[in-house]
Amino acid sequence: MKREYQRWYSQRLGLELGVAVYGHWGAPLLGFPTSAGDEWELEGQGMVEALGDFIEGGKIKFYTVNSINGLSFYNKGAHPFRRSYVQAAFDSYLREEVVPFIWNNCQTQGLAISTMGASFGGASRCPAFTICGISWTGCTTTIFISTIP
Repeated sequence: MKREYQRWYSQRLGLELGVAVYGHWGAPLLGFPTSAGDEWELEGQGMVEALGDFIEGGKIKFYTVNSINGLSFYNKGAHPFRRSYVQAAFDSYLREEVVPFIWNNCQTQGLAISTMGASFGGASRCPAFTICGISWTGCTTTIFISTIP
């Protein structure tokens, strides 16, 4: 299976974060780790292997990102306003940096991106660029489908 890793410094976050990419072709699927996970967690927990036939068959191209939950919502030492601010900056990073990276990597600007995640990563993110999201949090599974103009 083709596996790439890209890393860059984000001015908006003041951090260097990475994106793992699995596959050579297919509809983009962006996976979010659980609350303390990183871009390698979904591979380590078997999700890449579980999606292997779809990735190898060119049905999906799987992207995984890091989380900064330890600096945002799980940073109990920070004021709630600061935690929300950092999370908003992360959401901006996803919209303004990760999404264009995926579009460039897929060689298709404006391509709809599906998302998935479990636990805190299941809080489906960025519906502005998401056509379909699957979220597992606690005992609840949420699936949403939206239209992209």
